Amino acid sequence: MKADYKTFRSVVSCLIFFTLLLTFFIPWSSRVDVPAILKSSNEFHIFPPIDGKLVRSNLAERKQIKKDDLLFELVSPSLNAELSISEKRKKILETRLSRSSASAQELSSITILRQELAAEEQKFNGQKSKHKTLEMRAPFEGMLVNVDREVHEGNWLSGEQSISILIDPRSMKLTGYVKASNIMRLKIGQHGYFIPDGFLKKSIPIEIKAISNISEVQLADGLLSQQEGGLIAATKDSNGSVIPHGTWFKIDLLIDKKHSVQPIKAITRGLAVINAEPQSFASRVFNQIAFVLIRESGF
Repeated sequence: MKADYKTFRSVVSCLIFFTLLLTFFIPWSSRVDVPAILKSSNEFHIFPPIDGKLVRSNLAERKQIKKDDLLFELVSPSLNAELSISEKRKKILETRLSRSSASAQELSSITILRQELAAEEQKFNGQKSKHKTLEMRAPFEGMLVNVDREVHEGNWLSGEQSISILIDPRSMKLTGYVKASNIMRLKIGQHGYFIPDGFLKKSIPIEIKAISNISEVQLADGLLSQQEGGLIAATKDSNGSVIPHGTWFKIDLLIDKKHSVQPIKAITRGLAVINAEPQSFASRVFNQIAFVLIRESGF
């Protein structure tokens, strides 16, 4: 009886051992998670050209804009005053020149007047050019996002105040970063989907367009760092560059042409899920060790 029990325990132990061994070597997971950023490759940051009062505004969140549409109009009392003074001074100099005779005694003063008039005309033309920028128009067709909700007609705006961003939804670009342990599993042409953070509920079908063979020294998009609520552990250096912990590679992703994307913000953070080759835990450990050895050997 005891011998049978021992035999049974041995069989159970062997089964458990081989089951665990199989679990270790059998490829299970085909999913690769890639932190990613969706943004327009064609965008125009809207700032007031100078300090001024907002008198007309066509800024509204997600508003469709055509090229040359009026975005906003400012008035600047200080610029108007400078224009008026410059114009009056220009007219005075023109009058003095027209009344000057061509006598030898006045030739030197005429030369000085002409120089002063040329300088005043240059100043006046510069102020007129600046005045034209108070009517800001769209440089291309697109959509307004990140509109400052505190900006209304009648407000005084600063020249350093960002009030909106015009983006071209047709030029949306999706970039992701993959861990070194998963880089060997990815291939150009593999499919997956992008899950935006909260802004767009539906996932977006995607495909891998390009895979970098050089690891990233710093993150081009700081929003992917954990400090900004992203998934990549990183540290900011003294220059403000975002340095990722570990080794990461950049990949470019294509959005399915059949799927229209209407972004709500200029930059949308999310997670790209790639359907990659299945990998066992053993293979993952081996690839990680091999990658570290190759990196440390200098290849």
